[in-house]
Amino acid sequence: MKLLSVNVSLPRDISHGGKTVRTGIFKQPIKDRVMLRGLNIEGDGQADLVGHVGTYKAAYVYSVENYRYWETELGRSDFEFEQFGENFTVEGMLNDIIHVGDIFCIGGALIEVSQPRVSCFKLGIRMGIQGFEHILLSSNRIGFYRRVLKEGEVSADDTFETVDTDPERMSVADVNNLLYFDLGNLKGARKALRIKALSPGRYCGGISRQAGKIIMQSGVYLIADGDLEIRAQAEVLGNGVTIVLLNSSGNSDPAFTINGGAEINLTAPTSGEFSGIVFFQDSNISEGTNTFNGNSSTNFTGALYFPTQTVKLLGNNESLTGCTQIVALIIEFRGNAGLSNQCDYAGTTPVSIPGNVQLVELEQQ
Repeated sequence: MKLLSVNVSLPRDISHGGKTVRTGIFKQPIKDRVMLRGLNIEGDGQADLVGHVGTYKAAYVYSVENYRYWETELGRSDFEFEQFGENFTVEGMLNDIIHVGDIFCIGGALIEVSQPRVSCFKLGIRMGIQGFEHILLSSNRIGFYRRVLKEGEVSADDTFETVDTDPERMSVADVNNLLYFDLGNLKGARKALRIKALSPGRYCGGISRQAGKIIMQSGVYLIADGDLEIRAQAEVLGNGVTIVLLNSSGNSDPAFTINGGAEINLTAPTSGEFSGIVFFQDSNISEGTNTFNGNSSTNFTGALYFPTQTVKLLGNNESLTGCTQIVALIIEFRGNAGLSNQCDYAGTTPVSIPGNVQLVELEQQ
């Protein structure tokens, strides 16, 4: 297993579809040794500071064997290293033989495979093929992200030495298939949850959950270009969880809906970039409605941040029985919707008005 090319770039503005798009996907190979750090490679940068950053995504890895496949599949011969926006172009590290959680030594650094790649529309721009991100996903030739366990210098021609293999031995291809194509595989899902290295996910096109219990591991979950719907008889639990609604395509306004009979109990993280926040709305979202429907039960400890959207609480809904702050353009109550805020245990002083609810109107600047 060999590192063929190290590729970096800083974000820049390009014109696409009559709009200005900021992206860091147009990378360039570098020949010198460079420092691999906890959040990225020295000299590299990301335009999307919500979807494409973090310790779980310190660099993106893609194998040259995939280049050969796409040259044949697309009838092209113009590919150069970094064609797919990768930081590391490698040899011998295909998705079906590399496991999430595997640890490697490369140069002076120690790295761990953290998750399959999740692509956005900017890959289509780079490839000159609209929607290529969906083609890449369906091929299961997606590559993977990795985190840095030990910072150090790397360069082209360094070799990867295997330090440890995750005991669950779930390949990158297996995890990608589980995330997008084999959604009913509960046995596989339980196995994936045992992988300590697996990062919280990003879900393109939204999520709809109908029944059963979901326990969300602590972390940031990105819902891109689609709604989050918790349907009847579903139960969602989690501590240290932030759910971010993203408009990564520039053409969507994601929101969430909690339907009758559903239960959701989430607590925000107490440290990090999203400390104290359960739901966070991307600033690129211009409108939308987040709905707590009748006969649902919710308990949030943390903030619900929807500055350009509406929050609706509808009849017979028992909502927000934790210590909750709502930031929204409009908050609407209908029917027998109930709302309480119990913050004694959180070390804050209860609001001393009927129902323990305080509404504050802020002037827009």
